[in-house]
Amino acid sequence: MLKALKKLYNAIFLIKYKAHFVDDLPSELKPHLIYIEGRAGEEDFAKFLCPCGCNLPITLSTLSITKDSWKIKYNGLFKKNVTLIPSVNRLSGCQSHFFIREGRVFWCE
Repeated sequence: MLKALKKLYNAIFLIKYKAHFVDDLPSELKPHLIYIEGRAGEEDFAKFLCPCGCNLPITLSTLSITKDSWKIKYNGLFKKNVTLIPSVNRLSGCQSHFFIREGRVFWCE
C-alpha cells in the first residue's frame, strides 16, 4: 500500500530527479538526486535512492566499455534533469521496475 501511495505521489507532484556531479560516490544519499561520478560525457557511475520509498541505494555503471551499462542524457534548465537508458529493474529487494525520463519516474507494471 505504501509503495502504491509513493508512486501516486510521484506521478501527481512530478518529483524530478536532478543530476549532481561528484568526484566520488557518497555513502549517504539525499532523495531525488542522482549522484554522477565523473563529468557530463565521461560518467563512470550513477547512484541514487530507489524511488519506491524503500530507501535502498541503486548504483548503475555508466561506463561505455561495459556491455551492461546505462546511458545518461541531460535535459531541462541547466541540463540537470536526467534520463537513464534503459529502464532500472531491481531483481532483489523491493523488485521495482521503472524508467527515469527527464527526471521523472515512470513505473513499469
